[in-house]
Amino acid sequence: MASLRRYTYMARRSFAFTLVEVLVVLTLLGLAFGLISFSFYSYIRNALSLQESAERLRSMALLKMDIKRKILSSKEIAVKDNMVFMITNAGSYHAGTVKCGYVYKDGELYYYEFPYPYGDIFYYEEDKLIKVAKLSRFEVWVEGKKEYRGRPPKWLRILMDEEKMEINPVF
Repeated sequence: MASLRRYTYMARRSFAFTLVEVLVVLTLLGLAFGLISFSFYSYIRNALSLQESAERLRSMALLKMDIKRKILSSKEIAVKDNMVFMITNAGSYHAGTVKCGYVYKDGELYYYEFPYPYGDIFYYEEDKLIKVAKLSRFEVWVEGKKEYRGRPPKWLRILMDEEKMEINPVF
């Protein structure tokens, strides 16, 4: 009798989980961790996307400021076939008066700079082009014309990725 009492006492006191209960708990834990990891992944993906778009906006703003600075300090401007070249004092890589230009081809905008303002203004060395931006569109108008060569005009309009920029070099 004592051993029977002892057995029933032990049976009441020991707790065990069935296989079904363990599987239900593991399934719930798996779903919880899956939701947490998906939320974390979505957060990281959105943060990276936001960072990329902020960096693109920043680089486009710097590019526009650089183009405007070069045009406003130019002595001569030449525009042809969506290329703009100028003789300017605002070079990026060389001090003093330089010949520089922006060339758009194959969906990319390239920058070229030559340390001396000699030779044909439209001449550039293909291997010295520096890629500055990937654009879907780049167009330049000088006083409504697609081709121009001479002193800084009254106004110059540049279209970069559907964003217009108008520059009035003459004060």
